[in-house]
Amino acid sequence: MTDPRQATNALELKDLSVAYRVGRRNRAVLRNVNLTIKAGEAYGLVGESGCGKSTVALSVVRYLPRNGSITGGSIALDGKDVMKLDAEALRRARADSVSMVYQDPGKALNPSLRIGRQLTEIFELAGITGKAAEDKALAMLN
Repeated sequence: MTDPRQATNALELKDLSVAYRVGRRNRAVLRNVNLTIKAGEAYGLVGESGCGKSTVALSVVRYLPRNGSITGGSIALDGKDVMKLDAEALRRARADSVSMVYQDPGKALNPSLRIGRQLTEIFELAGITGKAAEDKALAMLN
């Protein structure tokens, strides 16, 4: 029997386009980006400062800041359309399927999400919810 992970690309971007709202206008920052990473492959996305590396990565896990939007194309993670994942499926994908190594670990938190929410999410994935997760997140900050 064929391993289903071999039949599906780990990540596939097709014609991904992203814009950021600046003032009253949308500014296109990515246009028609295509990328395929097969299961088991490691991939390093490199380029000059400001070329869109972080925007590509943040798009994959739907972590764009509030003024960012995916304006075209598709993102498939393990064969699943990222844009159609509900909050729980997206959280699970972030925990199980995707990782990013940031150039500066001090900037590893997503600036578009509150720190408490990001820390609480770690505990929720481990099965700790509600006030207990919030208390543990707060303890990490103290």
